[in-house]
Amino acid sequence: GLGELGSGLGGFGEQVREVLPSAEAAKALTRRFDVDVDGLIAPINQKLEQLKKPPVRPEQIKEASAELTHRAMRDGKLDVEMLTKVIGEKTSLRKEDAQKVAAGIEEQFNAAYAQVQEASDKAREQLAAAKKQSAAKLTEMAQASAVAMSKAFFSIFSALLMGLFAAAAGSVVGVSRDEL
Repeated sequence: GLGELGSGLGGFGEQVREVLPSAEAAKALTRRFDVDVDGLIAPINQKLEQLKKPPVRPEQIKEASAELTHRAMRDGKLDVEMLTKVIGEKTSLRKEDAQKVAAGIEEQFNAAYAQVQEASDKAREQLAAAKKQSAAKLTEMAQASAVAMSKAFFSIFSALLMGLFAAAAGSVVGVSRDEL
């Protein structure tokens, strides 16, 4: 009956809880995208050292790329030209070196974004399957409840009908013609 419907809704809640890890993984990847710049700037810093120029610090690149990469994670596209420009402004790098660093960041971004998309797609698929399964279970339980309710109402109707016949029979049997 109604208890089954309630347990069916609880079952949907359980299925949604099973989907949440995939959704949370996608969300966490989006929030924690962190550029690994050490490998990107090592060859550039070697060149700068040979030229007796100060090296580029990883923090400079991370600071320059942070806002753009977070926006790109939300929008799905990294503006490499803007990233190159910002890296050039925040560091002493030449345009070619800034482009190399931006290309490396873009490569990392694309890999991370693919992971986010994969986790997000998995969460969507799991949620759709949970919805479908719960809808089928709820429909089945609603049908079972309808059958049980119809039996209960038929029983009540039968009892009332028997009461009507008993009252009619009692009125015919219990009263004589002289009393009328």
